[in-house]
Amino acid sequence: MSVELESLLSQLPEHAADIKINLGRVLAEEGSPGLSRSEILAVALACAYACRCQSLADALEGQADGLAEAETRAAKAAAALMAMNN
Repeated sequence: MSVELESLLSQLPEHAADIKINLGRVLAEEGSPGLSRSEILAVALACAYACRCQSLADALEGQADGLAEAETRAAKAAAALMAMNN
């Protein structure tokens, strides 16, 4: 995880503590065994979209040079599904 992403995670509000913990875990390869780097980024991007944290989404999109457009669209679709389930 980059220093920029760590800094952004530290700025999440207290009520988003679970999101902060889970994103911190999923962004680390050891926290996501069996997932590729692009899969990790797609999951994290979906979470950023779902919690409407634009600064985190922007930072992840900057790191997501390995993501295909279809993967980015899938992350947005996953975020929409998460919102419906919440």
